[in-house]
Amino acid sequence: MKIFNGTIYFINVSNNRHLSKMTVDLTTPKVSFADFSDYEINEYYPTSKGIFARKGVNVDNSYIYLPI
Repeated sequence: MKIFNGTIYFINVSNNRHLSKMTVDLTTPKVSFADFSDYEINEYYPTSKGIFARKGVNVDNSYIYLPI
C-alpha cells in the first residue's frame, strides 16, 4: 500500500494483481474501491505527474505511465 494525495493505492491480489485505489470519506463511514489499471502490476511509484508501474508479465521489463 502507498498513500499519495489522500488516496491509498494497492496491488489487489483478489483481482489478478491489478492496481486499485481506495478512498475514505471521513465525514461519513464510507470506503470505496476502484481498479486503476487493467493489467497485472508488480510494482508502482506514485508521483506528482502520475503513477509509474511495472507490468507483471512483460519480457522487456519496462515501466508504464498511468496519469492520476
